[in-house]
Amino acid sequence: MNSTLERIIRRGYSVAGRIYDAVTLSNLKVVAVKSLSIEYGDDEVYRMLASLGSRKGNRIGRAIAKCYGETHDPVILLEITDFKSRLGGSAEGRLAPDGENQVFCRIGPPAILGSLSTPPDDPYLRMISNYQDEGCLIEILIKEEKLAGFAALTEKRMTRIGAAVIGAVGKKDPAGPAAVCRSGSAEAENRDRAPDRDE
Repeated sequence: MNSTLERIIRRGYSVAGRIYDAVTLSNLKVVAVKSLSIEYGDDEVYRMLASLGSRKGNRIGRAIAKCYGETHDPVILLEITDFKSRLGGSAEGRLAPDGENQVFCRIGPPAILGSLSTPPDDPYLRMISNYQDEGCLIEILIKEEKLAGFAALTEKRMTRIGAAVIGAVGKKDPAGPAAVCRSGSAEAENRDRAPDRDE
């Protein structure tokens, strides 16, 4: 297994353990959502994560759905067929992001990356690792057995995993917190204003 992938999976357990020990649902905040697929933009990946997360039943899935609801009006989640919740915090089902063709998707912690037959590209793994370095909890989206995107969450009250982390992530990644999904022109406008925003 790729050493970066091993580190991401190992760190995923460690960060999740710290956050689970300290948080309630209301204190988890999505700070970035990234599409790693040419088929979907950040907003579509966020909607897929929120749709599956709302049915998943654990606090990470519910937090993603809640944060999605806070930034989208109206909130229209995707219909899911063949939904299954799995041990280890993952869930899967078929959804139709384009409104027509159903695709099989899974969400879950970084450990689900280990089940892919082909490891994701190194630049994608490094991007995930950068968010983990800042103390973020990662929720992965896999579409048809390929890494399609991820969400990064923090615990708002924790010193290291709070506002300072959000600022540091923004410096490492120009999209930073502005990557929390918005539509086309609004996204560009909000990126210009991102440094002035109070997260």
